[in-house]
Amino acid sequence: MFDHPLELLDLLIVSLVVGATVWFFFIQSPALIRSMGRDRFVPLQMRLTKLLFAVLMYATLAVLGLSLVLAPALGPVLAGAAVAALAAAFSHLYVIPRALRAGGKGRVEARKAGDDGSVASFAVEGSGPSARFWHQMVVAFVVVILGAMVVHVGGVLGL
Repeated sequence: MFDHPLELLDLLIVSLVVGATVWFFFIQSPALIRSMGRDRFVPLQMRLTKLLFAVLMYATLAVLGLSLVLAPALGPVLAGAAVAALAAAFSHLYVIPRALRAGGKGRVEARKAGDDGSVASFAVEGSGPSARFWHQMVVAFVVVILGAMVVHVGGVLGL
């Protein structure tokens, strides 16, 4: 089934990246907002976001390293891995620190404004008005990372 034994390892790491990201943003976050309330959820989410993006950066760099072995010529395998690794590293090192700082300020603003604390409000704005831009940047980079992983896997599987 696999042309190279490292393809299985590659697909396992990609599964970690995609699975952890989908779990974090689409399953865990809405459930925790509903059960904990926004005020208790946001500080926990901020710590978990920092951890998630560190894991994503190292995992996508591992996928890139494996891709250099599996498909050293530029193609979907290498291109997808490179885009994902660059997006994850840029997110972890530049976007996330700024988003977390803005998130702290946004929490204060949301409390003062009497924000409803809904999942929909958090999905668009993050913790509050000051965090909106950086929250949307995080979401954009998540979409880039997931899209690049889909391209990568398509190349590995020959689709």
